[in-house]
Amino acid sequence: MTKKKSIAIIGGDMRLKYLADILLSKGLPTLCYGNSSMNDTAIITNSLNKIMEESTVLICPIPFSNDQEHIINLESKEDLTIKNFINGLQAHHIVIGGKFPIALKEYCCNKKITHYDLLENESFAINNAIATAEGAIMEAIKSSPVNIHNSKCLVLGYGRCGSVLANRLSNLNGNICILIRREIQAAVASSYGYSYCYEDQLDKRVQESDFIFNTIPTLILKENTLRLVNKDTTIIDIAAFPGGLDYEYVQSAGINAKLCLGIPGKIAPLASARFIYERVERIIYERTDIFLKN
Repeated sequence: MTKKKSIAIIGGDMRLKYLADILLSKGLPTLCYGNSSMNDTAIITNSLNKIMEESTVLICPIPFSNDQEHIINLESKEDLTIKNFINGLQAHHIVIGGKFPIALKEYCCNKKITHYDLLENESFAINNAIATAEGAIMEAIKSSPVNIHNSKCLVLGYGRCGSVLANRLSNLNGNICILIRREIQAAVASSYGYSYCYEDQLDKRVQESDFIFNTIPTLILKENTLRLVNKDTTIIDIAAFPGGLDYEYVQSAGINAKLCLGIPGKIAPLASARFIYERVERIIYERTDIFLKN
C-alpha cells in the first residue's frame, strides 16, 4: 500500500489513541498527529499538512472542535485549526469525525469531498449516548452528598442522551422527571413511568431536585432559575460546549455544577474506540479503491 492510502488519526482524545492501536493491530497503515498512539509501530508525523498529504482517510475528533476554531487534540498543536484543515483537503480525502463545524461541512459538500459525521449515524450515536450517560452518572455520584436511590432526578432534554440517561437513573431507583418540549416526548416518558414537565414548570422542578442533568445545548438554566437550586443539589451538564448553564452565575453563587465534555473519551475510551472502528471498518471496506479486502 502506498503512503497516500494511509489512515490518519488527527487530534482527538483517548478514544482515538485506542483506535490507532486497533487499526495497527489489523495491519492498516496508520499515521498520527496531535494524538500519539500508545502503539510503538504508529508513525508520528510532524505537521497537519504532512499527515494530510500522506493519507486518504482522515479520522478526526468527536466532536471535531469545542471553539469552532481549533481541532480538539491532546498535544496543543498550534497548526490544528479548522482553517488549516480545510485548506489541506483534497478531492481524494475521506473525512470521518463527529459534529463537523458548519464551514467544514459546507466546504466538503461544495467540493464533493466524502465525509461521514458519525454522530449522524443512529447506532453509533446510541452507543455514544450510553458511554455519556454512564459517565454522567459517575460524575454525579462522586459530586453529590446523597444517593441516586430514591432521589429526585431532573433530566433536561429527551433526545438520545436524555433517554438513555433517564433509563440508567431509573435502574438505580431514582425518581425521574423529564423536561420535554413536544407532546410525543410526554407520551414516551409516561410509558416508562417517568414524570415530565414543560419549560414553564421548570423553576418548580429545579427547587425539588437532588440531581439535575442537562443535555440541551442552549442556555436553559439561567440566573433566575439557578437562584432556586438547593444547596445540596448536584448539576451535571453534558451538553456541547459551552453547555446549558449560566456558568458565570454558577461560579459566583457556589453552585455544585460541572460541565462534562467528551465523557466517552474519558470514561470508556476503549469501548468507544471499538464503536468508532466498527464504523470506520464499514466505510473503508465499502471503498475497495482504498483498501482491498484480505
